[in-house]
Amino acid sequence: MASSFIEFGGKGIWDSDSSIRDLLALLLVELEARGLRRKQAELWEHWTLQAYVILTGKHDLGLDLYVADAPTQKLVIDCCESVARKTGKVERPRPRGFDHADSELFEGSERLIDLDEVRPLALQVTRLLRGEI
Repeated sequence: MASSFIEFGGKGIWDSDSSIRDLLALLLVELEARGLRRKQAELWEHWTLQAYVILTGKHDLGLDLYVADAPTQKLVIDCCESVARKTGKVERPRPRGFDHADSELFEGSERLIDLDEVRPLALQVTRLLRGEI
């Protein structure tokens, strides 16, 4: 199982690529539900590619680039906390704006996400953004 390093402010955490993709898919739903400013729309696009397109190498969340200002940090923390409060299993959300029904580029679009497995990563990303790691 491949893993990637999630970095913010010179510190970071490692986790499996599948957990990162699942968390990002759930965070995209949370971000969209809250409405996006221009900078956050760039974050949404970057995370969509990281969550759905089959990549080689590490998954880059781009936190230092896209989550650098305090309002966006608070938004992402709120989204992570919302994901962490959920339980059970959910169908993997489909990305808005990408027609991938017949595309081999997209991975895992029909898979269920176990929220109990994503919760630890959501809480770790929250701690990372708060500077607690």
